[in-house]
Parts: sequence; C-alpha cells; structure tokens
Amino acid sequence: MEGVRNYVQTLCCGGLICAVVLALGGGSGSGYAMRRMICGMFLALLALAPLKKVDFGEMGRDLNRYSQQAQIFSREGRQQAQRALDADISARCEAYILDRAEKASIPLEEALVSVDPETHLPCSVLLKGRASAEQRQRLEAELETALGIGKGGQEWGSTE
Repeated sequence: MEGVRNYVQTLCCGGLICAVVLALGGGSGSGYAMRRMICGMFLALLALAPLKKVDFGEMGRDLNRYSQQAQIFSREGRQQAQRALDADISARCEAYILDRAEKASIPLEEALVSVDPETHLPCSVLLKGRASAEQRQRLEAELETALGIGKGGQEWGSTE
C-alpha cells in the first residue's frame, strides 16, 4: 500500500510542478505549446517510470498461480453448495415423511433420508418407529410414489 501512496504522491507533485511552470510562463505563443508538450512528457514519464521495475515474467507466474487458486476455490465452493443442497433436500424429505406418517397415524419416530450426490434426489431412507406391517406397507408405497424411493431403498430400523 505504501508503494501506491508514493506513486500517487509522485504524480500529484509532478502535476503541481507542471501547473506552476505553465502558469509562470503565460498562456499564449509558441513557448506555451512547447511547455505544455514538455509537461505532458514529464507527467507521462512519471506515470510510466514504475513499469521499469515490473517483472512481467513473475507477473505471469503470479497470474497463473492466482488462476489455479481461483479454480480450486470455485470447485470447493461448488462442492459445498452441493452438500448444502443435499442436506436441505434430505431435511425436507425427512420432514415430509414424518408429517405424512403423523397424518396417517403411523407411529414413526425418525426418518433418515440419504440423497444421491450425482442426481440430488432421495435414494434411500432409514425409518424408525413401531408401525404395524400394514402401516409399513402403506408408508412404503407412499414413499415410492411421492419421493421415488423404491422398496429396496427403504429400511426399517430399531427404535431402541
């Protein structure tokens, strides 16, 4: 930041010097045009002088490194967004299942939904509750129809 401050300070001082030179010499005649040209070249020289210190090879390497880091961060960001999407889908499906079970008077304590990371669709569920065989069949049929989780992806676990 110090370098930027020095650069701006140098340009401002050069501009002030040019303004004084142009003001002292008057504003007409061929000498004025010459002073304007010299002041313009002086300011251009001040503005471009820091470029002689720039190592363009190093700048290219830095840009390449920054580009690689940006790709890594972008990939990680996409992965985090996909995990968040999967978690949201899982939570919504679990809430839906518990709500449907409650409305159908099926004693269901927990539903743990797994989401396919490729398709972001629910692929399996672990149901915990003390449901009768008939209640289980009804709920399993609804899950297959409503969420697309086939009977092979539905598992009943112990409530203990």
